[in-house]
Amino acid sequence: MPGRPRTFLFALALIGMASAARAAEPLSVQLAFYPQGPQAYLFLAKEKGWFDKAGLNVDLLDGRGSNYSMQVVSSGHADIGEGQLTPMASAREKGARVKAIAEWFKKDGPAVIVPQESPFKSPADLKGKKVVLIAAGPWPPLLDSFLKQFGMTQNDLTLMYVDSTALFATYATGAADAMMTVDLAFTEANPRRASRLMSAVDYGVKLPGDGLYATEDTLAQKKDALAKFIAVCVTALNYIYDGHEAEAVDAIKAQRPDLKLTPETLRAQVDMYKPLRFSPGTKDKTVGWQSPEEWKERVGYMTQIGLLKASADGSDFFTNAFIDAAR
Repeated sequence: MPGRPRTFLFALALIGMASAARAAEPLSVQLAFYPQGPQAYLFLAKEKGWFDKAGLNVDLLDGRGSNYSMQVVSSGHADIGEGQLTPMASAREKGARVKAIAEWFKKDGPAVIVPQESPFKSPADLKGKKVVLIAAGPWPPLLDSFLKQFGMTQNDLTLMYVDSTALFATYATGAADAMMTVDLAFTEANPRRASRLMSAVDYGVKLPGDGLYATEDTLAQKKDALAKFIAVCVTALNYIYDGHEAEAVDAIKAQRPDLKLTPETLRAQVDMYKPLRFSPGTKDKTVGWQSPEEWKERVGYMTQIGLLKASADGSDFFTNAFIDAAR
């Protein structure tokens, strides 16, 4: 079951003493984007010196999207990737030797954002409407299967593909009736235009959540360092959601003072992800633990819509070894 922070802090102290005589081992973490609420645990652990105490020198690298993060890691230019795990699964199926080592947030993925005052009650109500999205986002490969359940095709929408820098402005100014993006974007869209969120997972989309992954070479070569790293991450996540959310926001701002996100937006993101840490299949497990049954279901869904081949096996995409060691 999820442990209390003091248990992990004690374990962390022991790790620190054992590591004191050795030089800190470097680990680079390629973030999916610029720091946001889902990455707060990394910044809090770094701010408090928990990685240092574990004998680790952790470098947090800002990114350009989950696909970018996966490419950096699979090419060997970073030790650990952070972000949504769907691109990781797709890359592994295509030959990249990457594997998920933790899934911190179970219900994180594609979403439709609509104006608060709109009459839209479900995605079916978007028929004939203008919807803005980006080509490099999560939606293009999902559109056909997603719309089919509502008796629609892409021709039933006016799809407005824009650059990522224009996504929010296009929606906020009213040039589009809705925005197809990810759940997290709601915290940035809502202040600009009062909105409601329709998470794709509530409409049959079954994709992996948000977490960490590494190549199999890194798993083998840096096994001890990764074990310490994951133990610190578990500690940080439990600490944040044991009433220290404000500290998590402060940690991000302290390390990225030029970040444009306001403390209010960051706090909204941290709070938004609190209920996403556990699913029915993981509620009695350590945070980050991945359910084999859920992975099997996700792989089946991704195979059904053509993201994976029929021969894919859910157990190939993840390992719980590091989470199990952190209990």
